[in-house]
Amino acid sequence: MIGFGDPSMPHQRRVTIGLDLGHANDHSAIAIVEQGQNHRVLRQAARIPLRTPFAEIVARLDRLAKSPDLAGRATIVADATGLGAPVIEMIRAARIQAALVPVVITGGVNASQSNGSWHVPKKDLVTALYLMFESGNIRIPKGLPGLRELEEELLHFGAQRNDVHDDIAMALALAAWHTRPTTKVGERNDGRLV
Repeated sequence: MIGFGDPSMPHQRRVTIGLDLGHANDHSAIAIVEQGQNHRVLRQAARIPLRTPFAEIVARLDRLAKSPDLAGRATIVADATGLGAPVIEMIRAARIQAALVPVVITGGVNASQSNGSWHVPKKDLVTALYLMFESGNIRIPKGLPGLRELEEELLHFGAQRNDVHDDIAMALALAAWHTRPTTKVGERNDGRLV
């Protein structure tokens, strides 16, 4: 068990699973974020070993989505860039019991949606992640496995360096982008700035 949520309200909180895909030279990674009313909690942050077959990653997602802590409330936000496209098809074929949001990471200016996928500039993912931390909208339990690796990655996240891993940070950025506030300038919200 992952230990999510308030036991008195087990199905009221949404959970987002950010999935960054890599394979031979770059790790795949998963970040699981639970959404509370006014905050988010990072529940899991993990690199997946290099060269893990994609079928094993899909099976892991299926087990997570069926777990008592996530059943019926998970959304998978998955990197659909490059080799991610066939993995998205594998996830769909597995009929995992979770909503699926494929994200093609671009160098563009604006996010757009086409052919069932979002096309999101990397700068938007980086911004969503930084805003989540800057607003204090994320809680990270002390002793969370993978926290040390995530902290190292966050120090260099968004930099154009090939010698620094950003797998967990990118998985978390995908989740942050998906759970970001969507109020536009000029619209009324519930009084919170972020």
